[in-house]
Amino acid sequence: MKAALLAVTALVTLLGRAEGVRPERLIDDKTSSAFPACSAGYSTQCSFNNVRRLVDAVASDLDATTDLSALLQSINNKEKNVNDGFGFSPYVFETTGMTCVANGRSTHFNGLTMAEIASNLTVVTMQEELSDEIRAAAEETSDGWIKFSFTSEDLPDEPVSSFGYVNKATVDGDDYIVMSAIARRTLPRMDVDTCPNSVNRRCSIQNVRSIIGSVLTRGMDVTTDADLRELWTEISYPIDDSFRDGPWYVFSYELNMPQRMTGHKKLQYVGMDHFNVTNSVVPVTFMNGTELHYIFADAALQGGGWATYLWQIGNQVELRPKVSFITGFTHNGIQYLAGAGFNHIRDPQTDASLCTACLASTAEPCAIGNVLSLSAHAEVELLTDIPSDVAFPKLTTDDEFRMPGGFGVTVVDYNGTVVADSLDESAVGTGVENALIARDIDDAQTTAIHDSLVALANQGGGWLELAGATGQPSFAAFVNKISKYGREYYLMNGYQAAAMSTEASCSAQYSAPCAETNVRALVGQVVTQLQLADTETEVQAILDDINLGDASAYFVGPDFYAIVLNEDFQLVAFGDVQTRGDWDMSVPDDYLLFVQQIQAVSTLGNEFTQDLRNAAFRVGGGNFTVTWNSAESSAFEERTIYVQPAKRKNAEGQELTYFVMSMYTMAAASPLCNTDDECPENAYCVEGDLGYDTRCTCGFYYSHVYNASTEEGDNTCAVTPTQTVMLSCVEDSEKAISNDIKAIAKALGSINVIYAACCMIWTLVMHKHAIVRASQPQLLALVALGITVSSGTIFAMSIDDSVGPPAADGANTRANTACMAQPWFYGLGFAITYCSMIVKLRRVAKVFKSAAALKKAKGVSLKETLAFLAGLLLVEVLIILVWTVVDPLNFERPEDDPLNGACKSPTASNYVVALAVYHLGLLFYGAKLSYRCRKVNGVFAEAKFLSLAMIGNLQVLLLALPVILLTADDSITSLFIRSIAVFLNDFSTTSLIFLPKMYFCVFGAPESSTIGIRTKRTGGGGTTVVSTHNDTVPQSSVLQGSVVPT
Repeated sequence: MKAALLAVTALVTLLGRAEGVRPERLIDDKTSSAFPACSAGYSTQCSFNNVRRLVDAVASDLDATTDLSALLQSINNKEKNVNDGFGFSPYVFETTGMTCVANGRSTHFNGLTMAEIASNLTVVTMQEELSDEIRAAAEETSDGWIKFSFTSEDLPDEPVSSFGYVNKATVDGDDYIVMSAIARRTLPRMDVDTCPNSVNRRCSIQNVRSIIGSVLTRGMDVTTDADLRELWTEISYPIDDSFRDGPWYVFSYELNMPQRMTGHKKLQYVGMDHFNVTNSVVPVTFMNGTELHYIFADAALQGGGWATYLWQIGNQVELRPKVSFITGFTHNGIQYLAGAGFNHIRDPQTDASLCTACLASTAEPCAIGNVLSLSAHAEVELLTDIPSDVAFPKLTTDDEFRMPGGFGVTVVDYNGTVVADSLDESAVGTGVENALIARDIDDAQTTAIHDSLVALANQGGGWLELAGATGQPSFAAFVNKISKYGREYYLMNGYQAAAMSTEASCSAQYSAPCAETNVRALVGQVVTQLQLADTETEVQAILDDINLGDASAYFVGPDFYAIVLNEDFQLVAFGDVQTRGDWDMSVPDDYLLFVQQIQAVSTLGNEFTQDLRNAAFRVGGGNFTVTWNSAESSAFEERTIYVQPAKRKNAEGQELTYFVMSMYTMAAASPLCNTDDECPENAYCVEGDLGYDTRCTCGFYYSHVYNASTEEGDNTCAVTPTQTVMLSCVEDSEKAISNDIKAIAKALGSINVIYAACCMIWTLVMHKHAIVRASQPQLLALVALGITVSSGTIFAMSIDDSVGPPAADGANTRANTACMAQPWFYGLGFAITYCSMIVKLRRVAKVFKSAAALKKAKGVSLKETLAFLAGLLLVEVLIILVWTVVDPLNFERPEDDPLNGACKSPTASNYVVALAVYHLGLLFYGAKLSYRCRKVNGVFAEAKFLSLAMIGNLQVLLLALPVILLTADDSITSLFIRSIAVFLNDFSTTSLIFLPKMYFCVFGAPESSTIGIRTKRTGGGGTTVVSTHNDTVPQSSVLQGSVVPT
C-alpha cells in the first residue's frame, strides 16, 4: 500500500504538469465522500470539494448529452444540486454572451447575464470584467478557480467575497461554461475557549474543519512565493485567530521530499523534516515519520480527510490515539500538506448530582453531556479511514461506545437496517424497530420515526423528541449523519426526557445536597425542552412559562428558579417574579445590568461571563461560585451557579445557544428539626420564611460550626460543592462582650433591689417609731416597692436572644416578652414610687392649708389617699396595657447591623411620648406640691427630701435622654447608659427618702423638732394641734392616733 501511495503521489504531481490536463490547485483524487450537511456559505474542505465535483460532473454531463433541453430542465429542477449539502447549485452560461441558460438556484436568473443577475440581487459592485475572468478560468490551462463578490443563499442581503469554480463543456459545437461558488467565509467555531483538543467533542470536529478551511482559503489566495512565505509565517507567528485559536493550531509541511515543516506553533520544528519531527515525539521503535507521512498523504489525496494515528500526549508514556484533518494545495508544482487535530479520546462519563451514577432515564444535565460525548466519539471513529467490517462491530461491542446507566449509540442505514448498536447487539442486522425497543421508544410508529430521523440527519442533525413506549416518557434523541462506504447512515443516541425527582421542601438558601439536586434537575429540564423545541414559537412559550415564577412548570419550591440567557448573555427568562419586579422581559437586556439595577449586585465583574462559559461547556454543564451582595443586605455571600448550554438550530439552520442556570447560597445547611429537643446544645428549631424547612439554628451569641458528617453515606464526593454536615454551636467571643455589660447592669439592678428591700424591712421593723409613724409606714413601703419594681427594668433590659433562637424580626419569644416587660417595670415602678410621694405631699399641703384656716382637713384619710394613689396608677396601667395589646414591643436585629438588636414596634414612639408626658406631669405636679410645703421643718420636713427626690429624678431623665438617643445605634453602650440612668434614679430616691429617717431614728430628731412638743385639742374634736418651738402642726384625728404624716 505504501508503494502504491507513493506512486499515486508522484502521478498526481506529474499529471499536474502534463500538457492538456488542467492544473490542480487542491490535492484531491475526487473519490472520497464529502462531509455531510456541508454548506456553501463557508469555505471549508467539503465546500471546496462539493463545488468542484458538482461543476465537473455537470460539465461532463453536458459533453455527453444528446438531449440538451432535458438536461437543462433537470438543472432548473435542482436535480443536479448537491443533496447532502446547502447552497451548492450549478449555473450554466453560453460562452459568447455569458447568458445564463440554466441554474439550480432560481429560474428568474435564466436569460440574464452575470451583471444582470448581480443587479437583480442588488449586488452593488463592479462586475464588468467578471465575464472575461470566468471565460479565462474555464480554459484548460487554468485551474478553474476565480474570486469575486456575490450574494450567498444564506446571506442574501449583502455581497460576500466568494470562490467560484468553472469548467467548460461543448454541446453540438456550442460552448458552455458551468459554474458554482462558495462564500469566502470562515466556518463559525464552537466554544473555542472551552473546547479542549485533549478529547473529541462535537466542537472538536467543527473547530478543526474551520481552522483547516482558513488554511485552504489562504492557500487558494497564494499566487506568488511571497504570498506563500507570508502564509507560513502567520501559521508560526499568528497575527489573528485564523490559524491559531485557543488550543487549536495548524501545522504544515511539504508533501514531497525533503518534507520540511513549513509552519508550526512549536517553532523548533520549523525547517525540520517531518521524519525527525515525528521521531522527536513518538518512539522510533513504534512509528517513524515515514509511516505517519503515508497516513497524512493518504488523507490529503482523498480531497482532505481524517487521519488517525498514535501520539504521545504530554508527559504520558503510553501512546494515545489522535486524529487530524489533513488537506493540501499546490503552488508552483510543489504540494503542501496542512493539518489540525485532537486526541481521539472520549470524555469520561459524567456523574449525576452528588456524584451518583447518571441514568439515561432522566433529563439531568449529565445525561445530556453523556449522550453528546458518545455521539461525538462514535462520529469521529467513523470519520477515520476504518473499514466497515471493523467499524460497525467495534461500535457495537467496544465499551468506548456505551456507558453504564443505559447510554449507547446505534447506527442505522437509510434503508432502515441497524448496522451497529452498543445497547442491544441483537438489533444489528434487523430493522430499526428493535433499536427503538431497546430505548423504550414507541415502535408502533417505526416508519414515521425513521423518516423523521433521516430528515433531521439530512438537515445537519440535532435533537428530536420521539414518543415513548407505553407508560414511558418521551425520548430525547440526538442525531448525526454519516456518509461512509458509499452509503448514508444516521447515528442516534439519547435519553428519556423525564423530569428528575426534586425535594420541594429544600431551600436555595443553603448548600445542602438537596440544593445541588434541585438546581441540576431544573437546569436539565429546561435545557431538554429548549433543545427539543421545533420552532421559535415553542422556544418563546418555554421562556414565557419560566417567567411565570411559582406558577411555572419550571419551578422547584420554595425558591429554585430558572434563569436563561441568550448567547449574548442577555436575560430572556427569569423565574423569580418577586425579585424581577417590573423589569420588561420581552426585551432581552444584559444580565449584568439586570443584577446591578434590580438586585443591586455590584460584585459580578467582567470575568463573570467567562466563568459562566467555562462552567457551561464542561460535559454535562458545571458550576462556579460568585460573590454576591445586594441591596437587601450589606453582607457578602457566596453563591453557586449551575449552568448548561442549550443548543438548537433556528429556521435558517444557524445554531443558537442559550445558557440555562439556577443558583443556591453557599451556606451550610443546619439539621432539619421539628422541636428544640432535636437540635444540638445552644441551638433551637427555627421555622424559615416562604416555606423553608424548619432547621436547627444556633443562638445569636453562638457561632455555627459545621463538620463533615461521620455517618456512613452522609458525605458526597470531592467534586460536589455540597455535603451533609454536623452542627455545633460555639460561643462567639466578639458577641460575648455584651455579657460583661449585662453583668454590670444586673449588678446595679441587684444593688437597688437589695437596698430597697432593706429599707422596706427597716420600715416594717421601725413602724412604731414616731419618726416612721410621722412618715406613714404604708406609703413608705409603697415607695420601696416602687423602687424595687423600677429596678426590675434593668433586668428586663439585660434580656435579649442570648437564650433561644436568634431574634431576626422578632423570632425570640423570651426576648419579646422582656421587651414589653421594660415599660411595665419602669412605668409601674415610677408610678408607685412617685405617686406615693405625691399623695404624701398632697396630704401635707391639705393639712397645713386646713390648719392655717383652723378647719378640719378633708380628703386626707388613708382610704382617700390610697384611692387617689390608685387613680394615678390606673392612668399608667391603661397606657401600657393599650400598648401591650395593640402594638407590643418585639426584639429585633436588623439584617444589616445584627449586633445592635433593639426593642421595636411600629407605633412605639406614640406610647413613649404618652408616658413621658404623663411622667413629666406627675413630676411637675410634685414639684408644685413641694413648693407649697417648703416651710415645713424638722422631723416633719420630709417634703424637702421628697422634693429633692423628684427634682433629682427629673434631672436624671433630662440628662440621660439625649445620651440614650445618641447611643441608640450601639446596643451595648445604650444598655449601659440606660442601666446607669435607672440605677441613679432609683438609688438616689431610696437614699433621699429613707436615709434621713434612719438618721433621725438613730441620732434623734433635730432640736427644733423635739423641744417643747405639746398638743392640745381644738374645739369640735376634729383636729389636734401639735406645737413646737417654731411651728404649729395640725394632727388629723382620723389617722388612728398616729403622728401626722408630713
